[in-house]
Amino acid sequence: MRGLVHLRQFLTPCEQRALVALAQRQPLAEHAFRRRYYGAIVPPLQALADRALAAASDPLLPRVDYTHYILLHYLPIHPPPEFYIPWHCDNGQNDGDADYPIVSFSVGDSCTLLVSPSKPRLVRGSPQAQALPYESGDAVIWGGPARGLWHAVKDVLPNSSPLPLPLPLVGRINFTLRCTPQLIGHEEQFREIPNSLPKRNRFYRLQ
Repeated sequence: MRGLVHLRQFLTPCEQRALVALAQRQPLAEHAFRRRYYGAIVPPLQALADRALAAASDPLLPRVDYTHYILLHYLPIHPPPEFYIPWHCDNGQNDGDADYPIVSFSVGDSCTLLVSPSKPRLVRGSPQAQALPYESGDAVIWGGPARGLWHAVKDVLPNSSPLPLPLPLVGRINFTLRCTPQLIGHEEQFREIPNSLPKRNRFYRLQ
């Protein structure tokens, strides 16, 4: 898929532990099967993004001065939910501007990331969405023609983390970096997900 790059085992074990330490310092808000934090970018994340975009070596994915990041902690749920995050595309007010690439880093338990260039439909004979095994230390980048990528986190595989995560961060930790300069200084408004958050699509499940 043009504009989508999956970098396997991109983060070193030391970098993964540094991201865990960063997550430990943030006040995470509870939200369904996950906990969430939205904040201004910090230099270590920008440095990782620069390196990831350079490794992608894709003219559709230029370097970006990121302004914010979203930190999600996926809780281990037994039995697991049908979808940890249902199908959606990142087109909300705090999801980033234009077609600047989004950079995502995963630490901890593995998950199955589903991606589709258009809103998925269950139609007999139609191609299924692509499933990416998203493991600890991986990076996923999407931008340019894939900036409106539809995606979902289908499942999280418990106890699959290659490194021990401290309580209460057992499970999966994900950082996504966004470029939203108009929201600088307004981070507190997006620490939690308000019902009024403008978004041109609704989260939905395949029936």
